[in-house]
Amino acid sequence: MHNHEKGLNWNSASYFTQSDVYDLFAQKEDAPGLVWTELKKRLTGHILDAGCGTGKYLQKCKDDGLDAQGVDRSESQVAFALNKGLPAKVCDLLNIQELNIKFDTIFSCWVLGTIPVSDRNLALAQLKACLNKKGVIYLIENEPFCDFELIRGHNSIINNSTIYEDWLRKKGFKKELTLNSQFGFDTDEQAFQVFNQIWGNRIKEKVPRNLKHDISLWTFE
Repeated sequence: MHNHEKGLNWNSASYFTQSDVYDLFAQKEDAPGLVWTELKKRLTGHILDAGCGTGKYLQKCKDDGLDAQGVDRSESQVAFALNKGLPAKVCDLLNIQELNIKFDTIFSCWVLGTIPVSDRNLALAQLKACLNKKGVIYLIENEPFCDFELIRGHNSIINNSTIYEDWLRKKGFKKELTLNSQFGFDTDEQAFQVFNQIWGNRIKEKVPRNLKHDISLWTFE
């Protein structure tokens, strides 16, 4: 049984129960679509969306005729994706080798950094073990000190995103590019409500509907 916590992390309580909130968050995130513009140039062969959530990027893969499947540890998130007709399966990244499938490309959006350091090495090892020879892993992550990171309180000494970036570099990832994106909520109130449902009382100020969100793309090959 998972010991769930409040916040968008590996054990977020809402992640396992409020798929509709996370689906709305995902749809409003990166409103200009910069992430998919870059990812679709790079995804080839048999593709894995590791931590697919409710299926935002699985849907984009399907729409563009790509051979992709997704996994996520949340049954409710996977059920949401399946209801959209998307190829998703419940699977923890810590046990992903149990799929017994090799992939040419693996991508993961805002997932690996949410995993506690104590488990992160294992999760990455599992992903690497699922790669075909000459396969590539792409990670989509948040840029440190962007408005999004500041508003959700992820720049403390403990949670500073630069610590995670240092870890990625040590593991052989290279930051390929940075995207200057933003959210696209309908109203400031909608933005605040969604953020509050995910991060709780960490959100102590108004959230602009078009909150700036700087995003980085990392590559391991």
